[in-house]
Amino acid sequence: SDVGLEGSGVVDGNGDRFMDQTSAIGGGPVGRDGPVNPVHRPGNMVVFSGCKRVVVRDVTLRDSPSWTLHFAGSQDVVIEGLTIDNDLRVPNNDGIHLTSSRDVRISDCFIRTGDDAIAVSGLDDPRQSLPGFDAYSGPTEDVVVTNCVLSSRSSAIRVGYGKQGVRDCSFDNIVIKDSNRGIGVFARDRGSVTGLRFSNITIETRLFSRGWWGNGEPIHVSAVPMAGQTRLGRVSDISFSHIRARSPSGIVILGSPRSAIEDVQLDDVRLDISSGSTTSERDGGWLDLRPGPDAPSEYAFRRLPGLLASRVSGLTVRNFRLDWPKKPAPYFTDGIRCEDCDGVSIEGFAGGPARAGFGRKVRLIRTRGAVVRP
Repeated sequence: SDVGLEGSGVVDGNGDRFMDQTSAIGGGPVGRDGPVNPVHRPGNMVVFSGCKRVVVRDVTLRDSPSWTLHFAGSQDVVIEGLTIDNDLRVPNNDGIHLTSSRDVRISDCFIRTGDDAIAVSGLDDPRQSLPGFDAYSGPTEDVVVTNCVLSSRSSAIRVGYGKQGVRDCSFDNIVIKDSNRGIGVFARDRGSVTGLRFSNITIETRLFSRGWWGNGEPIHVSAVPMAGQTRLGRVSDISFSHIRARSPSGIVILGSPRSAIEDVQLDDVRLDISSGSTTSERDGGWLDLRPGPDAPSEYAFRRLPGLLASRVSGLTVRNFRLDWPKKPAPYFTDGIRCEDCDGVSIEGFAGGPARAGFGRKVRLIRTRGAVVRP
């Protein structure tokens, strides 16, 4: 209790010394974007586990070989003015990762990482079952993130995973740039994710090598079970407001037969689909659901709309503006596409299909209770 890490000092993890710079994960040569192959690395660089009333302020954390700053089973945490500057080719060097922690405030941070910049999950600390280890065990909840600049070759913001789940988190006034995925919300096991608010966020993404999870989506929400999972938590009550994004891919909201996504709102969202040499048939047009149920479906090529909603119950899209490039890639189709949805409201949509005569402004497939207004 009542501990901190403060000041203008630097913690340097020498992460490059634990990497094979000549080979990528899974074998083969390393691309320009990485990820490089970890040979033997220590655990997370800075860990607060089972702690209460913690302050981390004005410190620089650099070149971590694994997770950089990890809070596990902790309560009442303040993180302010932190700089995290990691090697962008190193996998699993998450910036700030919260697991089964609550009452956390993160503000005024600059985070640049290969893996997720800020990750919020409901994973348990493995020591919580030990006698005498006094740690909070429950969902990660009551998290507020404000005034941060984030860059990542995975998700700049990732929420989800873990049997404990995540609830009641807000992210406001954030700049995301040069990332492989902007915002990612995931259910992959029995932990539910509910009560998330994302507002006043600027997002810029691009495509990196497929060794990194994601495919340039500004917003990705999905609930699909991992292999062997028989129970899957819910994703519900998620809102995105006042979002400005420039990305090589569209927005994805994807449930599964085992868990529909519930009550999602998009209000005042503008998406400019970017073009360029990286948005080729080879690089773009993929739906990346890793870690998913099986290889064929977790990373499959398909035609992509500006907004894809599949197996969503209660979707509200209000004042969505979608702009395509002059020469959109051939895999782009509809403006908004809803598949197997229930209770859809679309109002004030300014946009259309990627190309005239190919696709629809709004396409509804096996969707009930839909209302579309100008």
